[in-house]
Amino acid sequence: MIPILLLFITTTDKIVKTVDFDMNSLIIQQDLEYTKIRFPGYEISDEVAAPEVPVKAIKIALPYGAKITNINILSKKETEVDGKFLLSYTQPPVILSQKDVKKYIEPNDAIYSSDKPYPENIIELKGTAVYDNYQICELLVYPVQYLPKSKRLIFFNSIKFSVEYEGGVKKTTQRNTLKTIVINPEDVTTVITSRQSSDFDYLIITNPPMDTVFERLADWKTKKRNQN
Repeated sequence: MIPILLLFITTTDKIVKTVDFDMNSLIIQQDLEYTKIRFPGYEISDEVAAPEVPVKAIKIALPYGAKITNINILSKKETEVDGKFLLSYTQPPVILSQKDVKKYIEPNDAIYSSDKPYPENIIELKGTAVYDNYQICELLVYPVQYLPKSKRLIFFNSIKFSVEYEGGVKKTTQRNTLKTIVINPEDVTTVITSRQSSDFDYLIITNPPMDTVFERLADWKTKKRNQN
C-alpha cells in the first residue's frame, strides 16, 4: 500500500474598514449624581449594573460560508473628554405585565472601583447571519470608553479595524438590499434579475456550531425559491 499524504492549505483574507465619529454629536446629560452619555442613532449597552455607553451594530458582507478568525484594531484616534464623570449604569429590563416590579439595583462595584477601560473591547463580534448568498458579520462598535475609578471618558474620533476570515465562496446577490445594510457594499456583487424586492424573506442570526445547520436550511430555501 502506498502511503498518501493529504495537505490542506487554508488561506486567510481580511476586510479593512474605518468608522468615524463626530465628537460634537456626543450628548452629555447630568441626572442628579450620575451622567448619561448618548450618541445620536446609537443604542445603549445592556450589561446590567455596568456603565451605560453608546453602542451600534454594524454589518460586513463576507463570502458565503466564510469563518471569522480574528478582529483587530489597526489604529485609532482618541480624545479625552474634559471633566470627570460618574456614568449612569444599566438596570435590568422590566416586564410591564409582571405584578412585582424589581427594585433598582446598585452599580457593579468591581467595575466602578477599577480603572480598567469599559468596555474592554471597542469593537466586538456579535454574531453572523446568512443572507442572499453572503455571510453577514455583525459587530458592536463603541465610540467611547470609560475609566470608572478616575471618572475619565475617552472619545474615539476614528477606529480602523480589520476582520480576518478564511474559506468561503464568492457568490452574487439577487437583490440590491444587501448593499444598503453593510458598510462594505463595494465587496458585494449584484446580478439584476426580474425578481427584485427590498424585503427580507429570511434573516438568520446564529453562532457556531449551529451556523452549519442553518446554512443547510438557507441553501434549501434558496433552492426551493429558484424552482418556483
